[in-house]
Amino acid sequence: MGLTIAGGYFAFSDSFYFEVPKGSVGVIYDRVNNKYEPREYGEGKYFVNPLTQKAEIINFGYRPIKVTSLIPATDKIMCEITYEGEFKPNEKRILTILNSYGPIFDQAFVPALINSVLKAEVKQYSSQEMIQKKQEVESKIVEDIEKKGKELHFEFQHGKISKWEVFNGGNTQDSNPQSQ
Repeated sequence: MGLTIAGGYFAFSDSFYFEVPKGSVGVIYDRVNNKYEPREYGEGKYFVNPLTQKAEIINFGYRPIKVTSLIPATDKIMCEITYEGEFKPNEKRILTILNSYGPIFDQAFVPALINSVLKAEVKQYSSQEMIQKKQEVESKIVEDIEKKGKELHFEFQHGKISKWEVFNGGNTQDSNPQSQ
């Protein structure tokens, strides 16, 4: 009986601490006030009240991302485009990111940002123009994603369009970089 109580005590006492590894930052979400506290925690071990607070650890390393979007061109012909690259949050703006986009920014907000840039770029061209100006459109998409990411406190690198298909009626015109 005494061993069970002691084991439970140690397991419970561990929930009062959180550890931030190197290359990451810790933030505390205050459940009572429903917001993140305005302090960031560097590498180390810290106290947290598990009843009213929740610790979150954010890694600042680059993360891979792949977003596929099916978009109509100006002539209403559908284009499927896949963007691949890496991104990371701006470590100096992590509280702004969390308060603005939420803790799952990498799963929800960043793909939506990429998708909006893809749609904005594709809607400027007909499907034929996109095929003719493929390199120019690809460069513009990657450049716009990097620019928009920077405005919203994210850094992108190694961006590329890995898939590019135009669906013309029943025919598919594949203009993938790998197949050329």
